[in-house]
Amino acid sequence: PTPQPSPLPTSQPSPPPSPLPTISSVPSPVPTTPAPSMTAMPTSVPTDGAALNRFYNATNGDAWTSNDGWLESTDPCFGTTSWYGVGCSSGAVTSIELGGNGLSGTIPTEIGSVTSLIGGGNRDSASGNRDSATFMRASKLQGTLPTEIGQLTGFQHNLDLSLNDMNGPIPTELGQLSVLEEGFSLQSNAMSGTIPTELAQMTNFAFGFDLTENKLCGFVPTQVHALWFQVGADSFSITDGNELDYGCPTPPPTAVPTIPPTPKPSQSPTPGPTKQCGYGTKFVEGSGCIDCPRGTFGDKRDAESCTVCAAGKVSTEEGRLFCTLCPNARYLEDAFQSDPSLHDSTSDCKSCSYPALASDDRTLCTTCEEGAEPDSTGICRDCSPGWYAGEDDLYCRPCLVGKYAPRSSSSECTSCSHDQTDQTRSTVGEGSVACDACVASYYLTNSLAGRSKKGTWGFHEGEIERSHCVPDVEDEFGTPAGGACCLCPPGAHCPGPTTVETLVIERKHWRLSPTSAVVLPCGYDYPQACTGVNDNSAANGTFGDYLCRTGFEGVLCSGCASNYYRDAVTRKCVDCGDEQNNSGPIFVVIILVIVNLMIYIPKMTGPVKKLYLKYQHVVNYGAILLITWQIICNLSTVHVSVGGAGYPDLFRRVTSMVEAFIMLDIFEVLHLDCWIDNTDYFAKLCVVTLTPIAVTALVMTVELIRHACGGGHPLRGKAFKWLIFFIYFLLPMNATIIINAFGCNTYDTGTDEIASYMRVDMSIPCGDSHHKLVQSYATIMCVVYPIGIPLAMFFLMWSRRKDIEKRVTRDGDESLASLSLLFGMYAKKMWWMAIVDFFRRLSLSCLLLWMPPAEQLLAAFGIGVTSMVACREGSPFYEPEMGRVYYVCGWVIVLCILALRFQDLQMFDLRAVEVDGDIISAALIATNLGVLLLIFVSADYAGRVLREGRLIKLIDELILAEGEDKVSFNKMWSTLTEKANSTDEAVRTTLQGLKDLTNPTVSQTMRITTSESLYKTSLKHWTPVQNALRKLTENYGAQFREGRVRRTPEIEKEARDEDNGYGGDVRRVVDPITGMVAVFANLTDFTKLISALTYGRRDRRGRKPPRVLFVRDNIMMPLDTGFRELALNLNVVGTDGLVVELTIQFETMRELEPMALRIQNMIETAGFDENAREEARHRLMLEAQKQQAEEAAEVAGNFGVDLENDVKPIKKKKGGAHSFHASFHNLFLENLEDEDEDEDEDE
Repeated sequence: PTPQPSPLPTSQPSPPPSPLPTISSVPSPVPTTPAPSMTAMPTSVPTDGAALNRFYNATNGDAWTSNDGWLESTDPCFGTTSWYGVGCSSGAVTSIELGGNGLSGTIPTEIGSVTSLIGGGNRDSASGNRDSATFMRASKLQGTLPTEIGQLTGFQHNLDLSLNDMNGPIPTELGQLSVLEEGFSLQSNAMSGTIPTELAQMTNFAFGFDLTENKLCGFVPTQVHALWFQVGADSFSITDGNELDYGCPTPPPTAVPTIPPTPKPSQSPTPGPTKQCGYGTKFVEGSGCIDCPRGTFGDKRDAESCTVCAAGKVSTEEGRLFCTLCPNARYLEDAFQSDPSLHDSTSDCKSCSYPALASDDRTLCTTCEEGAEPDSTGICRDCSPGWYAGEDDLYCRPCLVGKYAPRSSSSECTSCSHDQTDQTRSTVGEGSVACDACVASYYLTNSLAGRSKKGTWGFHEGEIERSHCVPDVEDEFGTPAGGACCLCPPGAHCPGPTTVETLVIERKHWRLSPTSAVVLPCGYDYPQACTGVNDNSAANGTFGDYLCRTGFEGVLCSGCASNYYRDAVTRKCVDCGDEQNNSGPIFVVIILVIVNLMIYIPKMTGPVKKLYLKYQHVVNYGAILLITWQIICNLSTVHVSVGGAGYPDLFRRVTSMVEAFIMLDIFEVLHLDCWIDNTDYFAKLCVVTLTPIAVTALVMTVELIRHACGGGHPLRGKAFKWLIFFIYFLLPMNATIIINAFGCNTYDTGTDEIASYMRVDMSIPCGDSHHKLVQSYATIMCVVYPIGIPLAMFFLMWSRRKDIEKRVTRDGDESLASLSLLFGMYAKKMWWMAIVDFFRRLSLSCLLLWMPPAEQLLAAFGIGVTSMVACREGSPFYEPEMGRVYYVCGWVIVLCILALRFQDLQMFDLRAVEVDGDIISAALIATNLGVLLLIFVSADYAGRVLREGRLIKLIDELILAEGEDKVSFNKMWSTLTEKANSTDEAVRTTLQGLKDLTNPTVSQTMRITTSESLYKTSLKHWTPVQNALRKLTENYGAQFREGRVRRTPEIEKEARDEDNGYGGDVRRVVDPITGMVAVFANLTDFTKLISALTYGRRDRRGRKPPRVLFVRDNIMMPLDTGFRELALNLNVVGTDGLVVELTIQFETMRELEPMALRIQNMIETAGFDENAREEARHRLMLEAQKQQAEEAAEVAGNFGVDLENDVKPIKKKKGGAHSFHASFHNLFLENLEDEDEDEDEDE
């Protein structure tokens, strides 16, 4: 039997033991493994190498699967070989990855000194595999997890110690790893004790929280359970393989120290035992003082009995002074306190079903008050900010989206829209402590009311962000949300809780900075360059180059990246190594073919030459169309460059293809940016400006050498002509490129700073030294191109103005060929219009760059309309049809200006009615096709007019030549009459006597019925006829020329000739022997022959002359050519009545006859009838009168006489022309007057 202790002295009663502290204040269990002795700790913090050396030895490094490089150097980051599994950065150890490498033993405390560690290996960012880094996973580590691991405060990922044999509690110091983001795993170990509340301090944790398959007990702390909402159910594992449904078993209490025995009293014995029992005991007769049994307590001295524990309390040990409450979350219902066995163990306390907990006196299960929830230890904890617990809630819940709880112990969440005037507020997610987000279609700013400067929202320069925002205000608790809610700008999408940094940028839009709400439409050339928010941008940012398609970069994705070039047609940035999409050689070949055709087609012969001559006017009219399309392309370019809208997409693609040919951008066509490194706008500016200067210098050198060698004037050669052609069409493009150097655009950065870049090359910041160099060079080129070249062209034409004004043809003579491109389109006196058109072209391109978009289009509209009116009213063109084409092309330009204005309204005015851009494009394309048709029609009409003019000129010249011949014939006839001492009257009388004997109707005999019989009869009597007529004419001094017999087909053709009027009757053919001519040298012999034929006088041999049947008198009534002859139809005796024809002519006139006949044949071949001839005579007479009037006025002017009232204007006959030969005017008028007198006498 245990000896009874002596009673406690009454003067110093033993104080009751201190009550056990409440569980809510008890920290996490202290590790059972004793801490290392301080003598074992190093005196200073070891280096990374020393710490890893200790780690190597503690984990049996010699037995690792792989230990390459370990301990071969003192520092793992500076040795000649790397240590296996160790990663370094900037000379410090940043990762350890030794999972599955056969580690054993324990983790030393020195691991906590490697404070540069950030992860258990390198995360595989390429594959996105979060589990690729293993730290010390799947090893054979034992012992407890050292608390010093909490010193690795920079650890971010993969603290993976799973599949090991470690034991003991989880250190509370792990809560110091607040930056840990993913991969915390102690799975499949032997960890024991409760889960530390401090783990909830891992506020950045997002993935892979695993404590399964251990020996953990107790309840999950509410704060740790909150990580479930943060991490997600799929990557938050705690309960499996642990005993977390009940509290942890209570460890056996420390034994109460034994009260030292009281020294024995004096040897004088006491008569019997003294009744003095202490606390926790009772007195039993015969036994003395004994301890109170379990389930009871003794709170009085010298008690005879012990008291049964009250409900909710237990006494698990004997001799207790008091009973203790049941553990948290347990209760005991024994209201009668009758049975100690119901209170002798904590197992007598029943567990409350979670989340219920025991009341304060542990007599029943109850719930926490509003705003609180039970934790794993059974204590009510206040709900954290952002969480709430209502009357019916057993645990805290996160506030839903759109609600918030700014304080702890909240019983409800406040709605962000409690203020009915602000319906824009929301929260980022559940569990928010403030209205820290905005609803869909709004974004949260970084300022309380939005930015107040112009140009801080959308893409309009004057838009202010604040005007689109609902300002931030304090809620009922005095908590501000942190920023204003602003309407999502055009070009961006705000799907939900969106901040200005997370704006979803749409396709074809771009912004400079993540803090800027200025979302701009992407570049006009290729708007698809801006892809909007995609996988790349979402992972890295929603601004800048992240929004650009591959190959594009810079502001508005307007530049091409290194090793990329811009395609001249598609405007895409194409890889320099992509030969399939290289269109540059195609353009070069096409341009060379066109140039060669322009040079060699005029020199060709045959069908090609005829085709060229027929349609050469199309080339002349095509120059107007080419200039028009240059203006159309430039209008869009300069309008977009100042922030305006471009043409609709379909028409834009058409203009891009046309622009590649007519603008001839050498830099883009030849892809020089693939050949020259670090090219920018300055390189392009130098190429396009210095190339024409170099070409000009080369051409002038060649021309001067040619001139020095006696080859003519240096400014009139073909090389100089092509130089003018080259500069004429290249000037507007070069001038636009030069003027672009002075334009800068500003862009919002989201801060007080403004970014400014060159408008034409947004890789060049405005204001820096390089930009100043570009502007200085462009200033010099302004003097050379937009100003110098037009002035040079003007002086070139001014020096030749007199020759230009006196030119007979449109292009002038050969000496003006080099300048014909400039003045050829314009009238003689309007040559200076070429310079006016130069400035019109420049005004509609580069000069518009100085104006903002709206004023730019207004100015362009005014210039276009003014030029059309001037063309219509002034008629400055050489050909009226060319003026018509110019006028219509002017309207096309005006329509393009209106299309740009309409696009501006669509782009900038949200209230504008939307119209499909394809409709506008179709209208513009149809208009331009109509212009092409008009050009061909006008060119064809101009060609026909030109040919008709040439025919008119031809007949005028033929009539003049005919008149000249008539004058010559008349002079010859006068000479003949004078030599014969005769007169026209005498000749007329002589002929009249012969005419009186003839029959006006003459035909062959009745025996001749067919052409064949006429042919045979003629052939039969050819010799007698020739002999008779020869003897007859030669007897009178004439020269006889034999004729020939017409063949049968000729006779038939003569009979059917409508001009003869024979009606197919072969008997009417009275000249079957054609070509018999008697030529007289004088009029006297001619008169004798006529008299002999008239009176039938026989010749000297007594032969009777042939009988005259008909006389055609073209002597007194000359032919149209003025030629005089006499035709006689005769019947020779002895020829079976055959009728033949003898022509009598005069020798002097016969010499001139071939030329007169050729002129007559030309008139007949050209198809000029008598009306045409009469009109020609009338025109010539008017022209002669006009010239005489001008000559008279000039003479009068020399004498100071004003003949204005004396000279009447000559009305030009409708359809007339002005071509004539001035050298024959007076003779022609005299001849007309003589003919009028002759006709009067005949009448």
